[in-house]
Amino acid sequence: MKWKNFFKAFLLRMLFVYVCVFSFYNTYGISLWHWPTQSSFEFWAKITVGLILIALYFVMAWSTYGALKIKGIVFVSIILASIWITAVELLLLLGYPRPSFGVMLMTSVATLLGIGLNYSPIHYRLAGIGHTEIVQ
Repeated sequence: MKWKNFFKAFLLRMLFVYVCVFSFYNTYGISLWHWPTQSSFEFWAKITVGLILIALYFVMAWSTYGALKIKGIVFVSIILASIWITAVELLLLLGYPRPSFGVMLMTSVATLLGIGLNYSPIHYRLAGIGHTEIVQ
């Protein structure tokens, strides 16, 4: 696989995770979180989309835990928290408003899940070590 195709796959995985996370909650009011307040959507469509998102979150979280384990998840979370603290301080220093906590939290969760989904292909590409799980 060429590096160009590898980076395309990396970006597509990250985009998929961000779309999944921000379809659950975003500040624009067009997410699953805002659906109960809108009467234009059917009840069963809400339930179906909610179950699909829950299943996708479960699979992504399971994959992230399988690739990073607890130490990796804590390490990535500390790095993301450090980046957010630095970004908020820089925004305040430059006179911009501080981003909302919900956006920061959802972006951090999406980035953590994206790193978890992309860790195994990166590790395989760089070291030649494949991650597999033995199912009995």
